[in-house]
This record gives sequence, C-alpha cells and structure tokens, in this order.
Amino acid sequence: MPDNDSEIADILAALFQSLNREGIKYCVLRDYEGLPQEFRSDIDFLVNAEDRLVFQSILTEITTQRGWHLVKHVRKYALWFFYFTPARPGGEGRFILHVDLFYTIAWKGFAYLQAQDITRERMSYKTFYIPRPCHEAAVLLLKDLLHVGCVRPKYRARIQSLIQQDADGLRSCLEPDFGRNLAHFLAEAAMQGKWDQIEARRRVLQWAMVWRAFTRAPMAQMVETWRWAWGHLRQPFSHSAGVFIVVLGSDGCGKTTVIYELMALLEKLFTRLRRLAFNFNTVPHILGDLRDWRQKRRRKVHASPDLIIREGPRLTPFPIWRALAHLAYHTVGFLLGYVLLFVAGWRGELIIVERYFYDYFVQPSYACIPRWLLKAILRLFPKPDAVIYLHGDPQLVHDRKPELPVNEIKRQQAIFTNLLAQMPNGLVIDASAPVSAIARQIAHLICQAMEQKVGL
Repeated sequence: MPDNDSEIADILAALFQSLNREGIKYCVLRDYEGLPQEFRSDIDFLVNAEDRLVFQSILTEITTQRGWHLVKHVRKYALWFFYFTPARPGGEGRFILHVDLFYTIAWKGFAYLQAQDITRERMSYKTFYIPRPCHEAAVLLLKDLLHVGCVRPKYRARIQSLIQQDADGLRSCLEPDFGRNLAHFLAEAAMQGKWDQIEARRRVLQWAMVWRAFTRAPMAQMVETWRWAWGHLRQPFSHSAGVFIVVLGSDGCGKTTVIYELMALLEKLFTRLRRLAFNFNTVPHILGDLRDWRQKRRRKVHASPDLIIREGPRLTPFPIWRALAHLAYHTVGFLLGYVLLFVAGWRGELIIVERYFYDYFVQPSYACIPRWLLKAILRLFPKPDAVIYLHGDPQLVHDRKPELPVNEIKRQQAIFTNLLAQMPNGLVIDASAPVSAIARQIAHLICQAMEQKVGL
C-alpha cells in the first residue's frame, strides 16, 4: 500500500482504538467493509451530540501525532467536515483524509433519525461499530433522496439486502417521522426495487416529516429550524478560505498539465477550482477578438475557409502606443480581480492564474514598457498567496513545445528567476520532476496558506 494510504489506515485504526477506550458511542455509517485498510474518499462517523467535541479532540490528536494537519474544518447543522493533509510534500497515495461527523441525521433542520437511537442499537464489526441494518438502510435510502431527490444506484442493492435482514426494524424507525403508511411504502418499494416510485414521492415525504415535526414539538422544531437557517446564512463567512496562486514558466514547461493534476488532487478541499490565463477574465479580450476577426478576413481573401493561419509567438516589441494601450486596458481587469477574489475567498474557492501580470515583464511584445512603470502598477494588483515558477532545461522545454527558440527561453527564464528572487512567497520547482510530485509540492504550499488564513 502507498505511503499516505498506509498512514491513513494507521490513523483510522488508532481512532477506533481510542474511541473504544474512551467509551464514546459512535458508528461508521456506510462503506465500512474494508476499513481500516481499505477506504473510499471520505469516512462517515455518527456520534451523540454531546460527544462531538471529544471526537474532534481525539481525531486531531491522532492525526497530529502521525504528521497530518487539519487544513479545513466546516461546521454545518448536525454535520462537521474535517480535511487533513500530510505535513510533508512528498508521499504517494491519497493526499486528503476527509472525515464527516454526523450527530443527527436531518434535512433542513428536521431530524428523521436520532443519533441516540442509532448508537444505542449499534453493532460490533471488526474493531469498530456500525449501525443496525434497519438504521443503515434508512440512512442510505433517505439521505440522498431528501436532499437531492434520488437514491444512489451504487447503494440500491445494499439497501435491499439490509431491508431483507430487518424490514420490521426499518418500518419502526421510519414511522415516528413519516407515519405508518409512508414507512410501509418505503420499505416495500425499496424491497421490490421500485426506485422511480420512491423518488416520485420525495415531496410527500418532506411535507409529512415537516408536518409531524411541528405538530409533535412546535417550539423545539422552530428553534432547530432557526439554527439550521442561521448556520446556513453564516456558513460562507465562518469557515471558508479561498486561495489565489500564480503559476509561471516558459511555454513548454508543463504548466497546464501540472495545474490539471493539482486540481484533481485538491478537488474535495475547495468548493470550486478555477484555472485562468493571464488575468481574471473580468474584461473581454477585445484584442484577441480583433486578431481572430483579422484571421477570418484573411481566410476569406484566400477563398479558403479551412485555411489555418499560424502567426506564432511575437518576438519583436509592439509600438509603444500599442503596448501602453494593452497595459491600460488590462489594468482595469486586474483591478476588478479584487471583487472576484473577495467572492472566491468567502466561498472557499481555489483560483489558479497562469502567467498573471508578470507576463508583461517576460514577453518580448512589451519590452518597450519601462520596468519601473510595470513594478509600480504591479503594487496596485491583488497579491497571490503563492507564486510557483516551473524551471526546466531550455533545450528540453524547446523540445516539448518548439514555438520559442532556445535563446528566447533562456532569456525568459532569467527574468522569471530574477522576479522570484524578489518574492517572499515565491517557489521555484524543477519542471523535469514527475507531474504528480510537482502537483503534490504545490498542493502542500496551498494547504500551508489555508492553515495560515483560518488559523488552524
């Protein structure tokens, strides 16, 4: 088993042992068959509400001892998310340990399965605890149905198997919140695989649950509904930490490949990942549109709509008026980036920009612009959390993408190196290393930035 996966297996084994020793009533809700050695993208735990802080303390202590850091902690109504990453940039296997902690099973503040009922009747399995078959079936059946309107196909056979083991138990645990008729309908329809009929009754199930909750305990339910609504409103401002990084490098160094590998690695850590080129796409690319229009006109003149005109990279400076006009126009776009980054910050997004404003220092097209002017304008723009420069042998970079001569690549690399030397948050990475190793090194730097922002 790869290094990180072995460490996660060790963390889970130690977590089960500590929870058992401390007498914490818990259970793993689903996908537990291969634990602790084999696991999926996330592990779902359920504890009683009074034990959630103890669970958090035990979990963070065990992960810290084994060199994993808590980089993101999200608190929702009745549900906490924990995201851990290894303290070292290397290693193979999973880069993120994702643990979900439930302390009740609810939809929009309306609980339909109580944690005390599930933990009271839990069953021993290997070295940990799991729900009784009827409770596991209810979770698998209702969680996605109520929230997104479907029963996941991958769990349908499992639900049927669990109901066969304890159909009466499933009806009994559903009756208090949905009524006898709907409880019997769900059990029978799921047993027979009538998933379309179940999904068609989603709204009926939701209204039945709401009605019974308010008629049973109106004041208590109003409090819970307010707690859910308030938590939902303040959630974006309470825990999210967006990150903004810039990736630099000559054409052919592998920027795009590394970025896509990085995005796949950090997909679960951010609410959204965005890759942008040069600027924040806050203003239209008028010059690019004019260039495309000119190429279409040239194809029309040659009477060949299939003619492809490749001009290649420009290696001579623009006239000063054109370079300054381009700079002035895109300065507006870079300044508008403050708005985009503010929104991305409280949403918890990752923004990756290739080249950014530093392109003006490197491209021959803008060589006529005074360096002092570029440096002065750069101070006005949003500061990245990290600037990554991918440096490679000029000949190898040319061989990958022979658009630039080797001498031009050397010139650009000298400028990049000089720029990075002046940046406290700059990092030079060998572009000849494996893509996965480069992506993990950058991911480690991003996680460090997240820890500093949220104070974990």
